[in-house]
Amino acid sequence: EGAYLSYGMVRDKLYDYDGAVKLYTAGLQIYPQNKDYYLQRGITYTHLENSRQALADFDKAIAIDSTFSEAYGNRGLEKMKNKQVDAALEDLNHALTLDQSGANFTLMGQAKMEQKDYQSALDFYSRALEKEPRSVKAYNLRGMNRAMLKDTIGMLDDYNVAMMIEPQNSNIYIARSQAHMMLGDSLSAVHDCNIAIEKNNDNALAYLHRGIAKLALKDARGTIQDCSKAVELEDNLKQAYVKRGEAYAMLRNYPAAIADYNTALNFNSNNRQVYYLRGLSKIGNKEKNDGCLDLSKAGELGMKEAYDSIKKLCN
Repeated sequence: EGAYLSYGMVRDKLYDYDGAVKLYTAGLQIYPQNKDYYLQRGITYTHLENSRQALADFDKAIAIDSTFSEAYGNRGLEKMKNKQVDAALEDLNHALTLDQSGANFTLMGQAKMEQKDYQSALDFYSRALEKEPRSVKAYNLRGMNRAMLKDTIGMLDDYNVAMMIEPQNSNIYIARSQAHMMLGDSLSAVHDCNIAIEKNNDNALAYLHRGIAKLALKDARGTIQDCSKAVELEDNLKQAYVKRGEAYAMLRNYPAAIADYNTALNFNSNNRQVYYLRGLSKIGNKEKNDGCLDLSKAGELGMKEAYDSIKKLCN
């Protein structure tokens, strides 16, 4: 009963989310009442930014087992991402009522980070680590949270512990690179991604995040090279297309930028940032009318800056 589940989780770890979904779906055709398949497929859908399907899967898992704390916790986190604060907290608190596990404290910490309540998030991650002192995920997230609190020493301490627990885990270096970016230290971020690539040169996220750091350093060609490698390894990394598009736009290669933004929108047709960026590139490419329509769409989706740009560029 667990074969499809195990193989799906392996695909998840390799960032092959589409492959993981197919395996979980195949498992559900044989075991339609297996709550774990719904939970894991729901989590995978969150990685694919398919919130509607993720929530449907969490609902199904809870319908099968109304005491399934992890399903409540993950549903709560997804609701928090969707700004459904009251409903999110209800689910997250219920998860902790059912089971005060490290995993559920970690999910509450992530939800508090979504709210930008970094001090509360720190407390929940610390409680998670009291329950599970070898949780690399909790150390990584607490390290990132400490970066948001500008606690550089605490951040480095958390990542150092995570590295001692799993010294060959390249994802820890990627997580630390993201924390360095939050602190505005792009060079250190590049260095950490270099180490991640040395440990695993097939890790698409390492190339993606090195590309993001290079973009911050105005190394557009380096970003294009790294993001191209990332999508070669994992072609569903939406952010790689967005960042490569930004790099092309920096070089004023607007047609290439527009093509990348088009691809990114195929993954998520309601991404206001991508409409905004594509609009600017279309205007740069002398497609003013289409560009202004994209800016308008970004504004409709909630981006205030888009209306500021319309005033400057479209009137």
